[in-house]
Amino acid sequence: MSKPETIEELLQSLKRGTVVVKFLKKDESERVMVATLDPKLLPERDVTITQEYASKNTNQIRVYDVEAEAWRSFLFDRIISVTNAE
Repeated sequence: MSKPETIEELLQSLKRGTVVVKFLKKDESERVMVATLDPKLLPERDVTITQEYASKNTNQIRVYDVEAEAWRSFLFDRIISVTNAE
């Protein structure tokens, strides 16, 4: 997957496992994040949390950053590419 066509397409990939998301941050620098929304990959304390995938800004995607072991977000329209993590 190069860049998902829709937010729903991205969310489905995140729910199925881990993906590598490359995007532009607000300061225009590039960021690469290994992210997931797969309940099997979330810390036990977060599995029961109701996940809000988008905030009031429907362009904002909230994900679990596997490497940082913390919740992060990015803007959908700032995505450069998305690939499956192996």
